[in-house]
Amino acid sequence: HNPDFCALARAYGAYATDPQSLEEFQQALKDALKADGPTLIRVKSTI
Repeated sequence: HNPDFCALARAYGAYATDPQSLEEFQQALKDALKADGPTLIRVKSTI
C-alpha cells in the first residue's frame, strides 16, 4: 500500500490533486501550471 502522496504534498504546501477523469486531469494541469510553487498531479495507470 502506498502513502497518500497528495496529502503528503499538501502538508508541505504544494498544490496536489487526484483527477478521476480526463476532464479533471485537463483542469488539474491548467491549475498546476498557474500555481505559484510545487505541484503534484497523481495519475493512476493500468498496464
